[in-house]
Amino acid sequence: MAVVIFFLFLIVLRISLSQIIIYSTQSWLNKQGIHSSIEDIQINITGGTVSLHNANGHKGDQPLFDIGLLAIHWDWAPLSEKVIEVTKVEVDGLNLAIKQFRDEIIIGGVSIPLQVNSNKKSPDPMISGADDSIANELAQPWAAALNEVVFRHLSVCYPQRLFLYTIIKTAQGLQPTVSYRTVV
Repeated sequence: MAVVIFFLFLIVLRISLSQIIIYSTQSWLNKQGIHSSIEDIQINITGGTVSLHNANGHKGDQPLFDIGLLAIHWDWAPLSEKVIEVTKVEVDGLNLAIKQFRDEIIIGGVSIPLQVNSNKKSPDPMISGADDSIANELAQPWAAALNEVVFRHLSVCYPQRLFLYTIIKTAQGLQPTVSYRTVV
């Protein structure tokens, strides 16, 4: 009886996992001030794929990102040797706004600080009292591999403020301009 209940629990978890991820992602983006919608997330654990379908986000009336398809395919076997192998990444129908400033980069409305906090200490990798086999396992680093990336229908708006140019123009009493780069 316990086995049946366990399998029913796994089935319910598998069915609701996509909706849980969608809700969590939208909730996190909402906390960033980004209103978003995600049509679907499909997960195939045995096949090693996860895909995001038709997601978009905006702040007010300014669109920040629009993703038709983002699919990630991976291979499970190399994990036993501490290798994360992504066999293919597919991006189709991506429209993205990126802004870079001196201290941050904003990708799709999400701010990423560019300065590293030097007050944090890195943890000591050696565990006192550990035997040699544990120490050897800790010493072996993880590796990652990416085999293929496929882009289709890509549009990126990347206005980058040119700091030296801005300083010079401001010193001259002129209004600095912004350069735009669009990759299609």
